[in-house]
Amino acid sequence: MRRALAEQFPEHAFRLPVFLRFGSWMGGDRDGNPYVTATVTAQTLCRLRNAAIDAHLAMAKRMHDYLSVSIAITPAAAAIMQHVEAAIQRWPEAELTLANVAPREVLRRWIKVIEWRLEQSRAKSIDEPALPGNYHDSSELWADIQTLAERFTAGGGRLGGENEAQRWLDLAMAIWPESYAA
Repeated sequence: MRRALAEQFPEHAFRLPVFLRFGSWMGGDRDGNPYVTATVTAQTLCRLRNAAIDAHLAMAKRMHDYLSVSIAITPAAAAIMQHVEAAIQRWPEAELTLANVAPREVLRRWIKVIEWRLEQSRAKSIDEPALPGNYHDSSELWADIQTLAERFTAGGGRLGGENEAQRWLDLAMAIWPESYAA
């Protein structure tokens, strides 16, 4: 839809609303079912959270494999370097995940930071304390993906992965629509 609107109305920038949302009543059917206890609901929340994280990790891997662009070729990607450096300063343990990514491949490095934070966000129980670097809420993840997506169109240029970055943003909106700022 985004592409068709851009082709037909190039002078207008459309902002599409979320029209598909993922949801489930599993583990939340608390209308008298004696088998759906607070424990079952808590376990289900963790499973659903981890399933959403798995979906985002798959998108991160797809983007990482797709992007081998160097900062030398795409100077617009240099702005992400500051985000990577800030993440490493805030969470020094995140630097280990960047060991196998060339320093000039800043888009891949940013994706690795996102992957690390997603892994830090996994939970075995809702009572488990949060790990350093975890995503406290969906708006943090959405902002990190948005930072990546903005680099695809910065300076009027377009990298080949623009569609994948937009798909990832769309996925983030569909799973956590409240994170999409108006």
